[in-house]
Amino acid sequence: MLCGDVIFRLGNASDTKFKQRYFVCNEHYKPGGPIFFYLGNEADVTLYLNNT
Repeated sequence: MLCGDVIFRLGNASDTKFKQRYFVCNEHYKPGGPIFFYLGNEADVTLYLNNT
């Protein structure tokens, strides 16, 4: 999935947005359970997603 996030730098918001991809895997999630959040850095996050 892709969402558009606003760029925010040092207290100055702009109308500029960038596309950010995210994945949701709710196969084992239960209400009230933990949410695991992973930042892919510069690497392709699908490599990590498919190997965890």
